[in-house]
Amino acid sequence: MKLSGKQSGLIVLDFLQIWAARRSLGDFRKATSECVAELQDAVRAANVPVLAICALNREGYDKPSMSALRESSDLEYLADTVTLMAEDESRSVGGMRKALTLHLVKNRRGPAGRQVHLLFDGEVGKFHEDGGYAY
Repeated sequence: MKLSGKQSGLIVLDFLQIWAARRSLGDFRKATSECVAELQDAVRAANVPVLAICALNREGYDKPSMSALRESSDLEYLADTVTLMAEDESRSVGGMRKALTLHLVKNRRGPAGRQVHLLFDGEVGKFHEDGGYAY
């Protein structure tokens, strides 16, 4: 896509671990590392940002942190920003809605630690900001 003579776009990788699992021959961590390297090459060639979606390990469900990213230490190292999403059980919403919080845990070009409160409406499959930002 071109806007005003400049190329633009976004690469979205939905679930890094599935991509790695399909090429893994026993060494899942190595396969994940190879996928991250290929992703980095694609980003450099296309000169566009990438959104890589990864699974959290079980310990990461309660307290999101960089260590919660399962089998993806290379991605943690290379990423400019890492944002983790977790359900926020302290905010009660009920019905088909869920309270979620985005945690900015890495930000190479600015401060980390910001949180964004969201509501997910399961009936229509949409996220809405709920109450703005927190630090």
